Amino acid sequence: MSEDPFGQHDWQSAAYVERWVEMKQAGAEQRAPDLRRVVAALPTGKEAPRRVLDIGTGWGPLAYEVLLELPEATLVGHDFSEPMLEKAAATLAEFGGRASFWRGDLTDPNWADGIGGPFDAVVSAHAIHNVRSHSTIAAVYSTACQLLSPGGWFVNLEIVDPAGPATGAAYGRVRTGAIGVRAPHEPGHDLAAATLVDHLRWLTDAGFTEVDCLWKDARQALLVGVAPR
Repeated sequence: MSEDPFGQHDWQSAAYVERWVEMKQAGAEQRAPDLRRVVAALPTGKEAPRRVLDIGTGWGPLAYEVLLELPEATLVGHDFSEPMLEKAAATLAEFGGRASFWRGDLTDPNWADGIGGPFDAVVSAHAIHNVRSHSTIAAVYSTACQLLSPGGWFVNLEIVDPAGPATGAAYGRVRTGAIGVRAPHEPGHDLAAATLVDHLRWLTDAGFTEVDCLWKDARQALLVGVAPR
């Protein structure tokens, strides 16, 4: 993503990425169980993925969990940020040749050209929503489905927004400090807040079968879709 439309992140700045990663790593222990849910959603045994793509790998925390729990798997860590990919290479260094990296801009429809699929699983955590644009998120989901082997799994731990101001207020009543709709745009705008219903619709339109939300905690949602066989 070449630029955050909301101006919240500067992913091409090494200094910004350094500060952002340090902040996130401070809460790594609290976040780890959520990342492990992504891996836990994948098939096991003979059906366990052998080739995995991590979209928006960042500094590699989800990729680390995947490679740790799936010792037969190889993984491609994707990101648009060169500083993030450098961080990811350091994070995953212990896995040697099992980890490789791909730089691609999700706002470019051809971001995955040459990435080397098909994959048995495509995963992501707290990344794809950063493109903000509904049409771009839907396009990323479509590409993810095309990159999968028949019957492959897409698992995305994503940030979703309430359906509107009434439910946004209810989030705050249920959990102190929970925030409501963030996007300063009316429903229907391409940069409006994206809800769980939106994400499930985009996954269905992308061609996935058995689209579902396996787990949700406030605004975190574990989204899954299975590629057609």
